[in-house]
Amino acid sequence: MQSELSSAIGNITLKVPGSAKVTIIARLSVGSWGDSDVDLDHIKSDFAATEVNKRGDKRQVEVIYQLNGGGLTIELNAAMGEIEIRKMD
Repeated sequence: MQSELSSAIGNITLKVPGSAKVTIIARLSVGSWGDSDVDLDHIKSDFAATEVNKRGDKRQVEVIYQLNGGGLTIELNAAMGEIEIRKMD
């Protein structure tokens, strides 16, 4: 099973239990493309990233988080906003 949350204008905040076995794919569409990692500042997470991809053809930054070995996929897609992934206590 897969879940997807999208926002055209605005922020997305996802709260995940620390014990969850999930794969989170956070994608942020960027207005302009450059060589800096400034766009990564708009994706914040309490978890360590497994993989970071910059997709110039789609003007996207994609960060993948595999929590506890990964599992079900949760996709977060935002444009003109921020993505936050927070660990639930």
